[in-house]
Amino acid sequence: MNAKLILFDIDDTLLYTSKNAYKKHCLICEKCWVPLTDYDLYFSYYWKKSITEMASILIPEISSDLYMKYYKEAWEVVPYDAIYDNIKTIFNSLNDKWYLIGILTNWNEEKTTKKLDFLWIKDDCSLIFHWDNMQYKKPSPKVFEGVKGKFNEIIFIGDSLEDYYSARDAGICFYAMLTWFTKFDDFINAWLNSKFIYKDVISLLDNL
Repeated sequence: MNAKLILFDIDDTLLYTSKNAYKKHCLICEKCWVPLTDYDLYFSYYWKKSITEMASILIPEISSDLYMKYYKEAWEVVPYDAIYDNIKTIFNSLNDKWYLIGILTNWNEEKTTKKLDFLWIKDDCSLIFHWDNMQYKKPSPKVFEGVKGKFNEIIFIGDSLEDYYSARDAGICFYAMLTWFTKFDDFINAWLNSKFIYKDVISLLDNL
């Protein structure tokens, strides 16, 4: 087996998943004939509340059950936004450096597959870890049980503190991407060395 492994988080590391959630929410607003929720207001609750809790706050005119029905329907019509338009080139560059590429996400298999198919990278990933085959979720360090001790080098790339905490507590090298919510100072305040914080994956490539 290849001695070097890079695992990627998906949400807001490879896909702008949070922005996609906002688009779905706005589609529901239109469907229910209510004013669109302000962008900043939506994200003031995002990650802090569950989807149903956000629905009851932002669109109290409809029930949470109806909101979730519309939300699931929106999955089929609202496209994702890829963070990188050259993800295949990025992966090829990593392969040239003898890295095996994998995915580590908290999503279930169905949603993980949908996201990987959108990016056209499922066949490029040698290992895919998700809720259905791990039974653990980040920030638990147990998410790395399937790879620890099997590679000479393991790197995890993510955008959130929960990504960082899971890797840190498992003794896995972590690189933070500043591609969405978590800011430079957030990682610094969590005691991540600045040399492991990058604007995006492209800026990291030359330092691997």
